[in-house]
Amino acid sequence: MSCLIILDDGRACAPSAWTFTAMMSAIADQFEPTEEAQQLADWLQRQASEMQRAGRGRLDLRELTPENRGMFRDAVMRLAVRYNYHGAADGAGVAFPGWVRRLRRLVKMMQSIERGESPDAISDVSAPVAPTGLRRGPGWRVAV
Repeated sequence: MSCLIILDDGRACAPSAWTFTAMMSAIADQFEPTEEAQQLADWLQRQASEMQRAGRGRLDLRELTPENRGMFRDAVMRLAVRYNYHGAADGAGVAFPGWVRRLRRLVKMMQSIERGESPDAISDVSAPVAPTGLRRGPGWRVAV
């Protein structure tokens, strides 16, 4: 079964549960050492763990605070830069973790959004996923 990472315009990346877990762990390691960023990193790790146990799930970035969405995108891009190479200088192939292919696809989707392309330009789902309107993750202020 797959997990979904749903982006701002409803397009989605659909990694397997183990791939999702590996990606979230690696992305969480890329957050800045601020309290807010570490809260998000910890929350993402918990979501990944729950999704791995269930074998399916979804992370809808639209449900995060705008600040957390930005931190998530920045962390993804930092991680992508780390793995954005094709081989060693001597021409020998360089092994990389299997989840990096899904990370690269996620980055392509994020870049497509930045270019203003339609959600169906690149997505792992046939139609955009409708927003839930939920608020999840750290940082949401609760009205008293």
